[in-house]
Amino acid sequence: MATTTISVSNDAYQILVKMRKKGQSFSDVIREHLRPKPRTCGELLDELEQEFEGAQLLDLDRVQRLQAERGRRSNRPPKNR
Repeated sequence: MATTTISVSNDAYQILVKMRKKGQSFSDVIREHLRPKPRTCGELLDELEQEFEGAQLLDLDRVQRLQAERGRRSNRPPKNR
């Protein structure tokens, strides 16, 4: 794997040292804590599901109902402009 040398301030280095777990490289620490921001709701949901393994974040029945009702018109009266 290719490497690149970077410079960090002494205080940033100390923070990385404190965050590093046994057997972790500094690259591992950076990857663990600095992830790209999700660009879509789906990517955000995937990230949350990985973070909270085994936890059900959504009511799956409600998601299915919402998907089935997509495209239907609302029964609410139109807003006055």
